[in-house]
Amino acid sequence: MHQVTRTQTIPKTHPENAPFARIFTTGVTLSHGAGDSKTCVDVIYTGHTQDPFDPTTEERSSDMINRGWESLAYLVRTSPELKRNTCAVFFIIHSPLRHKNGNEMHPVLGRVPATALVMTAFPNADVFLYMDSDALLSFPDKTPTMMYIELAYDGYGNDATFQHLKPDLIVNKPL
Repeated sequence: MHQVTRTQTIPKTHPENAPFARIFTTGVTLSHGAGDSKTCVDVIYTGHTQDPFDPTTEERSSDMINRGWESLAYLVRTSPELKRNTCAVFFIIHSPLRHKNGNEMHPVLGRVPATALVMTAFPNADVFLYMDSDALLSFPDKTPTMMYIELAYDGYGNDATFQHLKPDLIVNKPL
């Protein structure tokens, strides 16, 4: 996959051959992308149950989701910091999302297979940043790697070590 733009689709991944082979990914599709997957060390990914690229979708929030994606893709293509080594991906969670046993699952659980698909599609990337579909980057001059380094600094709270740690996952780091 070379330069991926908003009008191109991401090639299908084959998680059965990946470390995520046990994650059931049916019902989640990597739909659109921006950036060069061969040079990405950072990937920002977002998604939704509504397909904002489907011209037949008449739901009001689809336009907001599409504009959010277009903004993120634009930043990845044009920001001096992001355009070098950052890719962006939009995933669609097909509704209703179903477990392999047939039970319906809440769409938010689609983030787990989406993460597996993104990590499989971008095997050379080191840092993956999930963003809600209604979120915006506050600092387009900071790559996800830069954000990770800042957030991994343990200088907060009563038990702070004031060291740079290397956690595998950072979730909702308090200010």
